[in-house]
Amino acid sequence: PGGSDPMYWALLAWIHHDKGDLTEAMLTLSSGLDKHANHAPLKSMAAAVQNKKTIDMSVFGQQWFLFFPEHLTVEVAMRLQSQMSEGPDLSNMNRKQRRAVERQAKKAKKGGS
Repeated sequence: PGGSDPMYWALLAWIHHDKGDLTEAMLTLSSGLDKHANHAPLKSMAAAVQNKKTIDMSVFGQQWFLFFPEHLTVEVAMRLQSQMSEGPDLSNMNRKQRRAVERQAKKAKKGGS
């Protein structure tokens, strides 16, 4: 049921990766990328798994740490905080979330003028 959300594929791939099943993790990411071809965090995760590099979970933003709070180190928190001060990363959001952020920005602009 979660297949329409890129986070579903990332979580499932992470579970396979964490168990040491890199092949299954890569297959899962490939399936996710079939449905979400332009999702940069999924692409980043797939490249890391494929090249046997460390996966940077912070590319998924704060949403990731709802599922894995133990991954939130001080360094990651500082990086996320600096990213937040630059504005939200819209590429990491689904369409509904992007529209909500855009509406909020328009309201703030109207109220500030």
